[in-house]
Amino acid sequence: MSTNTQSGEPMTGQSGFQRDLLVEIRDQPGSCGLDLKDELKAFYENVSNARLYQNLSSLVEDGLVEKEAADKRSDAYRLTNAGRQAIEDDLAYRDQERGAEA
Repeated sequence: MSTNTQSGEPMTGQSGFQRDLLVEIRDQPGSCGLDLKDELKAFYENVSNARLYQNLSSLVEDGLVEKEAADKRSDAYRLTNAGRQAIEDDLAYRDQERGAEA
């Protein structure tokens, strides 16, 4: 991932769903999976538990999200520094592209 926040780079290794999941985790650090699922339902018609947790696991494996036990039954999710940088770069890239189209 690029660390160039002036021009930014698109997030190419993650799906749109994963990118949106990263934004939700950024906006609500320490959220549990079901809380994130509720937020994503505003954008996606079908957010099954399997889809959610498979994507969270991928983001953890990619080093973009860290998972910690919130209680006996739930995990909480936070962005790592790499995840924060990736989403900032992606959003900067999208803003730059929208500005170029205007």
